[in-house]
Amino acid sequence: MQLEAGESVVSHSQWLGHASPAITLEHYAHFMPGAGRRGLAAIDVWLAA
Repeated sequence: MQLEAGESVVSHSQWLGHASPAITLEHYAHFMPGAGRRGLAAIDVWLAA
């Protein structure tokens, strides 16, 4: 829930005791299906300005 809400993967990595954020992403990236769309929408807004 927190990843989908935009919480940092780095924070989750630390909370879970993972050696790096890459390990966290390997296990939890599938919980972030909208992450790419949010990034593209932010770029679209920036380019439109």
